Amino acid sequence: MLDPDQRRLILKRVDGSRAVEYVRSLLKIPSFSRKEREKAEYLVSVMKGLGLDAFLQEVEPGRPNAIGRASGGGGGYTLLLNGHIDHNMVVEGWTKNPFDAVVEDGWLYGFVHMQSADGAYLAALEAVVDSGLELRGDVMLQFVVGELQGGLGTKHALRKGLVGDFYIVGEPSNLSIITQYSGHVVMRVNTLGRSKHFTARLPPGQKGISAIEQMVKVVQALGKSHTQIAPGGWLSFKERDRWLAWPQINVGVIKGGIGRDCEDWRPALLPDFCTMLVDFRTMPGQNAHTVKRDLTRLLEGLKHMDPDFGYELDQFASEGFPEEGFEEPTDTLVFQAVSEGHEAVTNRPPQVNGEYPKVCDAAHLSKAGIQGLVYGPSGKFTSQPDERVEVTEIVTAAKTYAFAIADIATRSR
Repeated sequence: MLDPDQRRLILKRVDGSRAVEYVRSLLKIPSFSRKEREKAEYLVSVMKGLGLDAFLQEVEPGRPNAIGRASGGGGGYTLLLNGHIDHNMVVEGWTKNPFDAVVEDGWLYGFVHMQSADGAYLAALEAVVDSGLELRGDVMLQFVVGELQGGLGTKHALRKGLVGDFYIVGEPSNLSIITQYSGHVVMRVNTLGRSKHFTARLPPGQKGISAIEQMVKVVQALGKSHTQIAPGGWLSFKERDRWLAWPQINVGVIKGGIGRDCEDWRPALLPDFCTMLVDFRTMPGQNAHTVKRDLTRLLEGLKHMDPDFGYELDQFASEGFPEEGFEEPTDTLVFQAVSEGHEAVTNRPPQVNGEYPKVCDAAHLSKAGIQGLVYGPSGKFTSQPDERVEVTEIVTAAKTYAFAIADIATRSR
């Protein structure tokens, strides 16, 4: 446990401007999912410059994790700071180049999810190493690929034995501590129509059916995306205290046209096939079986109202995260360390849980028996045009991480 002088030393050692520059350097290197190598190589070079034992860990050809370790003297706890380096595609609506890392009016623009935490990790561990504190446990930085594919890099690191006692994942949470993780289920719904041309005359008793118009009925019946589904509706679940944002859905992909390839070159024909992917963020007790059961009941209700309504339903081969939501304990050393660190920096306790239905690599770390939490800068503008983070949040995160690193890694078991 850190004494008051050590707390002041650590917080003073963190260079906020350096943390921001680390983040800006990361933002300037594109690392779309499946194209992360350049950023991983950069991170290894930075970590070696900090005196860490750092190396590339190949996950798939051309896709390495960047791993760094600050070794303690022994007899302590190992803390993992885990952050992914892949990011989403550039969506319509950006007014700034996402790779210029522009700072404007206190905001840093770019793919800050989760590069803002990755840069803060570097500044935090640099401060601890330079402080001269005697570390008993190891601190490991895991900059991983493929989180957007279900945690590809983290699962690989765990299989290779890169484990610890505690973890922090710096996913965007606007500096809230998150210990509630939603489950993840993706379902594919197909609607089936009957094609015809404007001038076609069908045999008696037959008619053209637009698969796209049939899919509109499904979308309307599902309800609004990114909105908590109320209990007692079409989706069944048991309410739980403090789970404030679950469950939710997102209608993520719809394709319609002619045939199962959704051919689009002949718009004069009624589309006979439409396919949709729906992303479910689930509560504890919900899983692919319960979701499919509830969705089947909804679709059968539409068929009852319209005998021409034809559909297919199946689970999509989704991204490898747990199907059921779950919760981490809050009586852990890492929860205490992050909470005390945040309060030492901001003079107020952190918010715990709330509005973020997280699905992230924390699930894999937890499944491996490691205790931890999510705590990271940014969140309000994640994965949208002009994604950005407040510069002050990066600095607060770096100081809080440094506090937690020092508090955990200096303890004896």
